[in-house]
Amino acid sequence: MVASYMLNLPELANPVLSKEESAGLLRPFFSDFRRIIDDAWQEWMELVSRHPRIDNRARAATVHCFIVHRALEKFSKTKVPKAVRGGGTLWLYISDQIKARFKKLDGKLLYRNYPTGTQLKLELQGNIPGILPGTYLTLGYVLDDLEQSVARHLVTLQVRKRVIYEIDMDAELGATGTPVVPMPAPVLPSAPQERRVRPRRAAKKEAQAKGNAVGK
Repeated sequence: MVASYMLNLPELANPVLSKEESAGLLRPFFSDFRRIIDDAWQEWMELVSRHPRIDNRARAATVHCFIVHRALEKFSKTKVPKAVRGGGTLWLYISDQIKARFKKLDGKLLYRNYPTGTQLKLELQGNIPGILPGTYLTLGYVLDDLEQSVARHLVTLQVRKRVIYEIDMDAELGATGTPVVPMPAPVLPSAPQERRVRPRRAAKKEAQAKGNAVGK
């Protein structure tokens, strides 16, 4: 199947799908993509609440593992998207036109990778042995300023350190962001209740008064 409109950018090794073409092919799966990201993030928040010593340096890798696990559960038996492991990552193939993978994005909507030979080819839409051809897109998420929730869910076409276009999955689905998952409050031991001790004379007078009342 040949796309009706392709972008020919001089810095890229191959033509790429336009924003409109990409959105049209991916739109049926936006809800699934967003749910996978949100559920993985909630799993991370629950993990941190149980193990507060896990720091943010481990966060991106851990959340990514949760995302990959959930994406495999959702798409391992589907033909579109087709989930395939290759090149050390999980690819979602949309027919023969798009190959996409999940990534955390920074405030400039850029993902970060160690600049291996494979990664540099991906950034320029080059052909890579073992990875099917097609426009390489990122299924990305952006955290809020406090890094307590996922603020945005996007599809991006990134060339080196520049975003050529972005597709806002939240706007397409008619909602934005995800609720903050509150950290559970610590359970504090309750203070022991003080035992009231009455003077013996006062207790004796009270008992006599009750006896006199009963005898009347």
